Parts: sequence; structure tokens; C-alpha cells
Amino acid sequence: KTRLSAGFIAIDPGSGAVKAWVGSPDFGREQFDHVAQARRQPGSTFKPFVFLSAFDQALREGRTDLTPATVLSDEPATFLVNGQEWSPRNYDGEHDGIVTARRALARSRNLATIQMAELAGYHNIAALWRSVKAESKRRGRIDAQASTPASRSFSTRLRSL
Repeated sequence: KTRLSAGFIAIDPGSGAVKAWVGSPDFGREQFDHVAQARRQPGSTFKPFVFLSAFDQALREGRTDLTPATVLSDEPATFLVNGQEWSPRNYDGEHDGIVTARRALARSRNLATIQMAELAGYHNIAALWRSVKAESKRRGRIDAQASTPASRSFSTRLRSL
């Protein structure tokens, strides 16, 4: 059996202070720090910021249409990105159909996240991303070369704002 290994970091949203940092389930068995050392797909790391931006915007504007219960579509779709067709897929190759924002984020559903990004507004997501200083120290910016067509397009939009 394969053991699940993961890391956890808790950040105070008001101050940005790190409140908890757990690099692995058991340091005695595994010294690898999953928070600092693990490599992740840019989209999976970025998805929470998309949803947080939408929820934050709704809260600031007194809106009730962007919540964890918001219904989104995780159905196959094709987009035109920089003149080329792009049909995003989920990591597991499956689609969940109609999902709540909560489920879409929990299951890392790409199409539902794209829909939430459109609802949130790319400029709002970019502003949140900059405000929490989420850019990688190693890269100093979002690396558009090592990402998917969607995140390359998204990166281009973020840099142009």
C-alpha cells in the first residue's frame, strides 16, 4: 500500500503571518517538507486564489451569487486561446457535470475553475494574487513556459494588468 504524504500551511489572512507549517505527517519517517520542497502543477496551486477572489469580491460587494454553494459546470468545453482551440481536461480525465464551487475546488475541477475565474474577473484574481505575494521566489513571476495553455493565457492576462 502507498502511504499518503502531504503538507499543510496555515496563513493569517489579515497579517499574512504563517500560523502553522507541517511539512510531513511524521518527520521521523520522512524528512521531506511537502510545503517547501514539493513541486506542484501551477493550476492546482492557483485554484484556491481563483475561488477566494470570487468569494472576497462578492463579500465586499454584498453579493450572494458567488459562494461555496454556487453551481458551476464541469462539462467538456472548448475555448479559443490566442487563436488556437483548447479543450481543458481534469487530471483524472473525467467530468463531474454540475457541481458546487466547494466540490469543484475540493476535486480540483479545471472547467469549473475557469467558469469561476470568469465570474470573479481576471483583474480581481490578479490583484489578490499580488496582495498575498504568492509569486514564487524561485521564479519571481508566474512561469508561462512550464504551464498549460490556460495558465499561459491566464499568466499573460495577469502580467498585462
